[in-house]
Amino acid sequence: MIDLKANLHSLMEQAIDAQPLEYRVAQFSELDGFQPRLGECHQNAARWVAQNEGFEVVRGWLRHTDWQFLRHSMVRRPWGEPMCVTLGLSTVYGLSFVEHKPEWGDYDAMGHEVLKRMPLTFDPAASYNLDRE
Repeated sequence: MIDLKANLHSLMEQAIDAQPLEYRVAQFSELDGFQPRLGECHQNAARWVAQNEGFEVVRGWLRHTDWQFLRHSMVRRPWGEPMCVTLGLSTVYGLSFVEHKPEWGDYDAMGHEVLKRMPLTFDPAASYNLDRE
């Protein structure tokens, strides 16, 4: 497990400076019977890749606000275009997505962490389990 607290500031600054990926949200009509589960983006991406040859999982961070990033997984189509198959927050709010870079640390070891830049007063969204997409 990485020491997230020691690396958080550096990781946050790199995520803020990173170029967001342009991605599209899959429409239900093109999912061909695939049933995404809201709040399970990592599992949805893994299931999609297992069922669709040539796709790969793309892990990263949805930029929720200027100060908060949420863990998120999408898929990359065989020709390189990222696509969200979960149809959750990214659909409703059009959030930008930053692909996680290996030099930022072990993504899987970060558990359910949410990257936050500064402490805030009570925010209902922040009190929700934000790893749920």
